[in-house]
Amino acid sequence: MLTTISNLTVRDSGSVTVSNSGALNIAGLNTSGTVDIGADSVTSSGGLISSGLLKIDTGSGSIDLFDAANQNQLSGPLDLRGGDILLNNSVITNLASVNAQTLTIESTADITDSGSVVVAGLTTLSSSGDIILDTASNDFNSVTINSANNVSLVDENALTVVRASLSGTLTTNSNGLAVGVINASAVNLDARNGAITDNNGDAAVN
Repeated sequence: MLTTISNLTVRDSGSVTVSNSGALNIAGLNTSGTVDIGADSVTSSGGLISSGLLKIDTGSGSIDLFDAANQNQLSGPLDLRGGDILLNNSVITNLASVNAQTLTIESTADITDSGSVVVAGLTTLSSSGDIILDTASNDFNSVTINSANNVSLVDENALTVVRASLSGTLTTNSNGLAVGVINASAVNLDARNGAITDNNGDAAVN
């Protein structure tokens, strides 16, 4: 449907497609159906629950799905296209497709991918579980890991790990690698035919 609205609530629905002129706030979401949203920018106000595909396209606009109470339960695949993308989640986060300028995710469970994650700028990730972003066509610029158990990152091009703090093993596979501050129990770094550069000289394996 073509709309010009400020707030959207979707509950117990089948598939929903919204193409909105202007910014859109998701005031409520509790559904197992596919939700496809296009808008200039998207925000949320309250916990979102979705077990189906959640697709949001804002072009170069921002997507902010951060709930201060951490009540988001986005268990379905996420297809996100926008400028600066921010979200938190209290269940496993499945990135089906991402194209962003910057990407920030905080999850109390694993962060995984089932499709390409392409981020032109900084990707910042925090998880109480594992972070496994191993699709071959992923293309990050720089990545910061604030917390995780084990982390696996695959990049079809060069990768910069600005900072990584995790309790387990950091594994990377990219075409060239630059690393900054790393605190991990073990590291497995594969730069293919490229170089591995220590930007800070202070990587630590605990």
